[in-house]
Amino acid sequence: MPDLAVLFDGLLKTAVDPKVVAEIARIADIDTALVAQPRELRLVADRQIKELLPSQGLRGIPDAGASAGGVFRANPALNLRSSTDRQEQVDD
Repeated sequence: MPDLAVLFDGLLKTAVDPKVVAEIARIADIDTALVAQPRELRLVADRQIKELLPSQGLRGIPDAGASAGGVFRANPALNLRSSTDRQEQVDD
């Protein structure tokens, strides 16, 4: 799936979109400044992750079994509202 990075970027961009943040703040009855950036992104697929990722640069772990998902932790030093920082997060 060559657009997996685009999917991650879109999900992160949506999570920090001012309209989404404002709605989360409204529901929680808090100020928008208190709505934190996502700390992790959970991916669950309907097939093995190895089928979704480009294989160059990746090595299989012997006897590790199949995986259909993962938890991708955010780097708290990055501002996901910044397209440059968000791209760095996606690349990581």
